[in-house]
Amino acid sequence: MSQDADLPPDDRRCTATNNRGERCRKYAIKGGNVCEVHGGSAPQVKKKAGERMREAAAPAIHDLDTTRQEIRDILADLLDGLDAADLLESEDVDDEDLLHLAMSLSGHHEDLTADILDRAGYPKAERREIASDEANPLTLLIDSLRDDEPA
Repeated sequence: MSQDADLPPDDRRCTATNNRGERCRKYAIKGGNVCEVHGGSAPQVKKKAGERMREAAAPAIHDLDTTRQEIRDILADLLDGLDAADLLESEDVDDEDLLHLAMSLSGHHEDLTADILDRAGYPKAERREIASDEANPLTLLIDSLRDDEPA
Protein backbone atom coordinates (compact mmCIF):
# COMPACT_ATOMS: atom_id res chain seq x y z
CA MET A 1 0.00 0.00 0.00
CA SER A 2 1.45 3.37 -0.97
CA GLN A 3 1.92 6.25 1.41
CA ASP A 4 -0.20 8.43 -0.91
CA ALA A 5 -3.27 6.43 0.11
CA ASP A 6 -2.83 7.78 3.66
CA LEU A 7 -2.88 11.42 2.52
CA PRO A 8 -5.91 13.65 3.06
CA PRO A 9 -7.85 14.63 -0.08
CA ASP A 10 -6.23 17.58 -1.89
CA ASP A 11 -9.01 20.02 -1.00
CA ARG A 12 -8.53 19.30 2.73
CA ARG A 13 -4.75 19.06 2.69
CA CYS A 14 -2.42 21.75 4.07
CA THR A 15 -1.05 23.92 1.26
CA ALA A 16 2.33 24.59 2.90
CA THR A 17 5.46 23.04 1.42
CA ASN A 18 8.72 21.89 2.93
CA ASN A 19 12.19 22.98 1.81
CA ARG A 20 12.16 20.29 -0.90
CA GLY A 21 8.96 21.75 -2.37
CA GLU A 22 6.80 18.81 -1.25
CA ARG A 23 3.34 19.56 0.02
CA CYS A 24 2.56 19.02 3.71
CA ARG A 25 0.86 15.70 4.41
CA LYS A 26 -1.49 16.90 7.18
CA TYR A 27 -5.11 18.06 7.14
CA ALA A 28 -5.64 21.82 6.99
CA ILE A 29 -7.68 23.25 9.86
CA LYS A 30 -11.45 23.37 9.23
CA GLY A 31 -12.14 26.32 6.95
CA GLY A 32 -8.43 27.03 6.51
CA ASN A 33 -5.66 26.27 4.07
CA VAL A 34 -2.88 25.24 6.45
CA CYS A 35 -2.44 22.77 9.30
CA GLU A 36 -1.73 23.82 12.88
CA VAL A 37 2.01 23.33 12.39
CA HIS A 38 2.10 25.73 9.43
CA GLY A 39 0.17 28.60 11.02
CA GLY A 40 -3.31 27.18 11.46
CA SER A 41 -3.18 27.74 15.23
CA ALA A 42 -2.57 31.50 14.86
CA PRO A 43 -5.54 33.56 16.11
CA GLN A 44 -5.95 35.49 12.85
CA VAL A 45 -5.90 32.28 10.80
CA LYS A 46 -8.48 30.66 13.10
CA LYS A 47 -10.67 33.77 12.85
CA LYS A 48 -10.57 33.80 9.04
CA ALA A 49 -11.22 30.04 8.90
CA GLY A 50 -14.29 30.51 11.11
CA GLU A 51 -15.55 33.28 8.82
CA ARG A 52 -15.10 31.04 5.77
CA MET A 53 -16.98 28.20 7.47
CA ARG A 54 -19.91 30.46 8.39
CA GLU A 55 -20.07 31.95 4.88
CA ALA A 56 -19.94 28.54 3.22
CA ALA A 57 -22.59 27.03 5.48
CA ALA A 58 -25.04 29.97 5.43
CA PRO A 59 -26.96 28.98 2.25
CA ALA A 60 -27.34 25.37 3.37
CA ILE A 61 -28.44 26.45 6.86
CA HIS A 62 -31.08 28.71 5.30
CA ASP A 63 -32.29 25.80 3.13
CA LEU A 64 -32.41 23.54 6.18
CA ASP A 65 -34.38 26.12 8.19
CA THR A 66 -36.85 26.49 5.31
CA THR A 67 -37.23 22.72 5.02
CA ARG A 68 -37.76 22.35 8.77
CA GLN A 69 -40.51 24.98 8.67
CA GLU A 70 -42.14 23.23 5.71
CA ILE A 71 -42.02 19.91 7.58
CA ARG A 72 -43.41 21.58 10.71
CA ASP A 73 -46.30 23.04 8.65
CA ILE A 74 -47.04 19.69 6.98
CA LEU A 75 -46.99 17.87 10.31
CA ALA A 76 -49.20 20.52 11.92
CA ASP A 77 -51.72 20.12 9.09
CA LEU A 78 -51.49 16.35 9.41
CA LEU A 79 -52.04 16.46 13.16
CA ASP A 80 -54.97 18.86 12.69
CA GLY A 81 -56.52 16.39 10.25
CA LEU A 82 -55.92 13.46 12.58
CA ASP A 83 -57.34 15.43 15.49
CA ALA A 84 -60.41 16.46 13.50
CA ALA A 85 -61.02 12.80 12.69
CA ASP A 86 -60.48 11.88 16.36
CA LEU A 87 -57.56 9.65 15.38
CA LEU A 88 -54.96 11.21 17.70
CA GLU A 89 -56.51 9.47 20.67
CA SER A 90 -57.23 6.36 18.63
CA GLU A 91 -55.40 3.11 19.21
CA ASP A 92 -55.08 2.83 15.40
CA VAL A 93 -52.50 5.64 15.10
CA ASP A 94 -49.47 5.50 17.36
CA ASP A 95 -46.33 7.60 17.70
CA GLU A 96 -44.38 5.12 15.59
CA ASP A 97 -46.81 5.63 12.67
CA LEU A 98 -46.49 9.41 13.00
CA LEU A 99 -42.71 9.16 13.22
CA HIS A 100 -42.57 6.97 10.12
CA LEU A 101 -44.71 9.49 8.24
CA ALA A 102 -42.56 12.39 9.44
CA MET A 103 -39.39 10.60 8.36
CA SER A 104 -40.81 9.98 4.89
CA LEU A 105 -41.76 13.67 4.62
CA SER A 106 -38.23 14.75 5.53
CA GLY A 107 -36.25 12.43 3.28
CA HIS A 108 -33.84 15.09 2.08
CA HIS A 109 -33.12 16.41 5.62
CA GLU A 110 -30.02 14.21 5.86
CA ASP A 111 -28.78 15.44 2.48
CA LEU A 112 -29.08 19.05 3.65
CA THR A 113 -27.26 18.24 6.88
CA ALA A 114 -24.47 16.54 4.93
CA ASP A 115 -24.29 19.58 2.65
CA ILE A 116 -23.86 21.88 5.66
CA LEU A 117 -21.07 19.69 7.03
CA ASP A 118 -19.37 19.54 3.62
CA ARG A 119 -19.52 23.32 3.20
CA ALA A 120 -18.19 23.79 6.72
CA GLY A 121 -15.21 21.59 5.91
CA TYR A 122 -15.93 18.65 8.20
CA PRO A 123 -14.38 15.47 6.79
CA LYS A 124 -16.77 12.53 6.64
CA ALA A 125 -14.55 10.68 9.13
CA GLU A 126 -15.39 13.28 11.81
CA ARG A 127 -19.16 12.93 11.50
CA ARG A 128 -21.23 10.75 13.76
CA GLU A 129 -24.70 9.34 13.75
CA ILE A 130 -27.19 10.33 16.42
CA ALA A 131 -26.79 7.75 19.16
CA SER A 132 -29.84 5.62 19.79
CA ASP A 133 -30.13 6.89 23.37
CA GLU A 134 -30.27 10.55 22.24
CA ALA A 135 -33.60 12.21 21.56
CA ASN A 136 -34.77 11.85 17.97
CA PRO A 137 -35.42 15.34 16.52
CA LEU A 138 -38.54 14.17 14.69
CA THR A 139 -39.99 12.68 17.85
CA LEU A 140 -39.33 15.96 19.66
CA LEU A 141 -41.02 17.85 16.81
CA ILE A 142 -44.14 15.66 16.96
CA ASP A 143 -44.24 16.00 20.75
CA SER A 144 -43.91 19.79 20.55
CA LEU A 145 -46.73 19.98 18.01
CA ARG A 146 -48.93 17.86 20.24
CA ASP A 147 -48.08 20.06 23.22
CA ASP A 148 -49.11 23.14 21.21
CA GLU A 149 -52.58 21.68 20.56
CA PRO A 150 -55.30 23.39 22.63
CA ALA A 151 -56.74 21.12 25.29
